[in-house]
Amino acid sequence: MKRAWRIIISIALIVLLLGGVLIGVGFLTGADTNRIYSVLDGRYNLTEWIEYIGEVYRILYSEVFAGSTGVSIIV
Repeated sequence: MKRAWRIIISIALIVLLLGGVLIGVGFLTGADTNRIYSVLDGRYNLTEWIEYIGEVYRILYSEVFAGSTGVSIIV
């Protein structure tokens, strides 16, 4: 089982390294991040997802931490 996890972790690290190299080469060759964002936003609605996640975070934060002045124990 240890050998299997080593192989999985090795593949994951290689993929991350290759992705980093490709992003670096993209920036060196003049990649435009605004264009990339607009294409991804048009296809996957990134702006709506970002706003949705922010809204959920605000709701959860207000529910968990609203009005808590100390430790409360529920019995």
